[in-house]
Amino acid sequence: MKKINRGGLAAIAILVMLFAGLVNAWSVLSRPIGAEFARYNAGQMSLTYTITMFCFCVGGMSGGWLQKRCSVRFALCLSAAMYAAGFLLTASMQGRAMLYLGFGVLGGLASGLSYNVVLTSVSAWYPEKQGLISGILLMGFGIGSFLVGKIYAAVTPVDGSGAWRGTFRIFALILLVMLLLAALLIRRPKEEEIREAVQKAGKPMVKHYYEDVPTGEMVRRTSFWLFLLWTITMTGVGMTVISQASSIVLETDPGLAQGTVATIVGIQAIFNGLGRVLYGALFDRIGRRRCMLTDVLMYAAGMGLLLAAVKAHQMGLLIPGFVLGGLANGGVPTTIAGFAHLFYGAKYYPTNFSIVNTNLLVASFAGTLAGVIYDASGSYAATILLALGYLAASLILTVLIRDPAGARGENNSN
Repeated sequence: MKKINRGGLAAIAILVMLFAGLVNAWSVLSRPIGAEFARYNAGQMSLTYTITMFCFCVGGMSGGWLQKRCSVRFALCLSAAMYAAGFLLTASMQGRAMLYLGFGVLGGLASGLSYNVVLTSVSAWYPEKQGLISGILLMGFGIGSFLVGKIYAAVTPVDGSGAWRGTFRIFALILLVMLLLAALLIRRPKEEEIREAVQKAGKPMVKHYYEDVPTGEMVRRTSFWLFLLWTITMTGVGMTVISQASSIVLETDPGLAQGTVATIVGIQAIFNGLGRVLYGALFDRIGRRRCMLTDVLMYAAGMGLLLAAVKAHQMGLLIPGFVLGGLANGGVPTTIAGFAHLFYGAKYYPTNFSIVNTNLLVASFAGTLAGVIYDASGSYAATILLALGYLAASLILTVLIRDPAGARGENNSN
């Protein structure tokens, strides 16, 4: 077996993750589609993303299942085929059914599948840096939609002309090539390769608390349910703020130009990416409990600044609120990846990780609830208070989660 350079493998994985997260740019990708199909209302268009997120979770769970029965290569080739087919079908759409099937079902399944397979396969090569490597890969997945979305917006007019169809066909080709390339180069390491990599790095391997825990046993543990609730409440904060970010900016300063609003909202995406790396390093260095506590408190500080900004109409408070909120939001997926490996081991990690990620199915409704609360109150201050309520629950859950009796790996038992 040809030896793999870990650094090169990580670089390839980051590049792949940049494009694998393309479906998360739906708010940008959908504007030209909505301009051509003006007969569809906002609810009908937004249903596309709801379907995408549901299928993303299903794709992630399928990735865990496939890795136990098939090769990484097969899973990534399947993802490449579904992604390309989904974007080509969307590019040819004449009605909502094709949009929901192409972008929502096929795109969501492909994104979740590639997300799970790339993250779990490549992170296995870095047992001594589980938090950091997960954070770096997740940064690629997170900022990819932002960067590619910017390019898409620059080259695709929102004029109802259907020019977006050509861009979607180009995306289909890029996704096919990138994921097939990943299929050729990415694989899970053997035990001897892991030991060799750690020895070469000259650092101790980060141990997980439990012996490898099968998924069926994991879901019977109190720690799993407490942590799943933590992920739902923390992700709910992000969904609440991100879904209303532009409107929060305009309530703070109604006179801002749309371009300025988009730039300010983009701060969240940039710092979300940075937060994934920051919290990955923190997870390895200070341990999961302190990392989780830091994330909750940073989020609370960010939401406090946003609340003050809206009430006082002070942009000087809003921007640092978005910075702290973006960093904290980025810390959530990194903590999920680290926790699943730390508490339940590496053997069943692909499946266990995907199960924890089902928090998206529940948390995705937080954005809708935020809109309902705004309609009732007339101010986004109420939605921010809702986010602070989620964080209060997150803080309680952080305290309630206990390390298992006889936990190993003291460097992570803080």
